[in-house]
Order: sequence, then C-alpha cells, then structure tokens
Amino acid sequence: MRNELAEIEVCCKSIIENTSELLNWEWDDYIGAFLATFGQQEAEAIEAICDQCFMSRWDAAALGDIPADVMAVAESLGGLRNRQQLMVTAPGDSLTAYGAWWPWGDGKTISLRIGLIIHGKVPEHAGAEFTQEFREWFTTK
Repeated sequence: MRNELAEIEVCCKSIIENTSELLNWEWDDYIGAFLATFGQQEAEAIEAICDQCFMSRWDAAALGDIPADVMAVAESLGGLRNRQQLMVTAPGDSLTAYGAWWPWGDGKTISLRIGLIIHGKVPEHAGAEFTQEFREWFTTK
C-alpha cells in the first residue's frame, strides 16, 4: 500500500506543481476531495496535465466498462453525465487517486476534484493516515 501511496503522491504533486499558476485548491468537505474551478480557456492545459498522471478515464458513454470501486465514486458524485469524466491513477489498487472533471451548465466553468479511493481491504486506521498524508500534499507549500 505504501508503494501505491507513493505513486499517487508523485501524481498529485505533479498536478499541484503544474497547475500552481492556474488553480487554487480547496478542500471540499462534502465530497472529501480537493476542488478547483477554472474557465474553459484553461481546460486544454489542465486536461494535458491530468493526462500525464491518470492512467484511465471514463465518461458517460463508457459506464459499462467502469470497475465497481470507480463506479462507486461516480455514483457518490451524482453519476456521470454528458461531458463529465472520471479519471483514476490505477484502477484495482488498494489506493487510487481519482480526478472528477465536471463542466458546468454555463459552458464557461469546469470543476476538477481530486480525491483518494481507499478500498475496503485497507485497515481503517491506515486509511485515515493515508487521507491525512493526501491532504498535506495539497496544503503544504
């Protein structure tokens, strides 16, 4: 699990570093993930940064191919609708980072949430520790 967390750390820190001029990350208590919003003009650059870190991506057309643990995240976010995407670092690992790409109805704004999927096989105390480490990556400057 530590190796998986280390890989996620590399991914998240790369996203944080490469978006530092574009995004301000805030903790979203409701979802339990980091949230940044941005305009359509930054979308291409941010999507390219995400593509370097997340191994898999699904949209509403690919719902049948989503692993159960990733589908649970999609459902917790209200499901995947047109133009929304869910990205993950390594589906099936004990720990997985996800990115939720959510265009707004105004056609101008996009939300990106980055969170941690901790599977049931991870002991609860370890999951809390991993979540704390994850939060520190985004808040430590």
